Amino acid sequence: MKAQEKNLKDEANRKFVVPYLILQAVGFIVVSVGVVGLTDIVKEVEKLAASVAIGMFAPLLALLLSGMLESSVKASLVFWRLLDPLPGTRAFSVYGPSDPRVDMTSPHIAPFTSGNSFEQNRAWYKLLKKVEWEPSVAGVHRDYLAMRDIAAITVLLFPLPVLSILIVGWGNWFWTYMGVEVTIFVVASLSAQNYGKRLVTNVLSCVSRGGDTISPPDS
Repeated sequence: MKAQEKNLKDEANRKFVVPYLILQAVGFIVVSVGVVGLTDIVKEVEKLAASVAIGMFAPLLALLLSGMLESSVKASLVFWRLLDPLPGTRAFSVYGPSDPRVDMTSPHIAPFTSGNSFEQNRAWYKLLKKVEWEPSVAGVHRDYLAMRDIAAITVLLFPLPVLSILIVGWGNWFWTYMGVEVTIFVVASLSAQNYGKRLVTNVLSCVSRGGDTISPPDS
C-alpha cells in the first residue's frame, strides 16, 4: 500500500472505524449483559470511553478485522458484484461519460475509453496516483475506505448476535439485533458505493482539467 493510501486508511480507522467498533461493543454488552434503560446505556458508554484497555484494544481490533479480508473481497461485498467489483473497472465506459464535469475528449482521458474492465481500472489507478493529494480526491478516498471497511467488518461481526444467544439464551431480541447489523451493512455498503463512484469521477474530472500536474504537499 502506498504512503498516501496508508495515511488515508489510518485516518479513516481513527475517525470512523474505531468509534464504530466501540459502538458495536456497547451494543453487544447491552444485549448480552442485560443493560436496560438509557441511563444504564450511557454509563456503559462512559465506562468504555474511559477504559484505557478499550482505547488500546479498539485500534488493534480495527487493524486485525480490516486485514482479514482482501481488498477485492471487500469490494465484492460492498458493491454486491462478484466480477469486476471495483468502480475503476467502469471508469471510462460508465462513470466518466455520465459526469458533466469530465471532459472525455481530454488527451489525458480519451486514450483509455476503449479499454476492457481490467485496462480501465489499471489506467484509472495510474491517474489516481497523479492527483491523490488533491483535496476533492483525498477526502472522498478516505470516506470510501472508511465505509468499505465498516461494511466489511460488519459482515465479520454477524456472529455476535449468535454469541449473545449462548450467553443469555434465545429471545425475540435476536431478530432485532440481527436486523440492526444487516441494516448497518446495507447502509454502509450503499455509502461506500456512492463514495467509490464519486472517487472515480473526481479523479477523472481533476485529470481532465489538467490536474495531473499537482504535486504532493511538503511533508
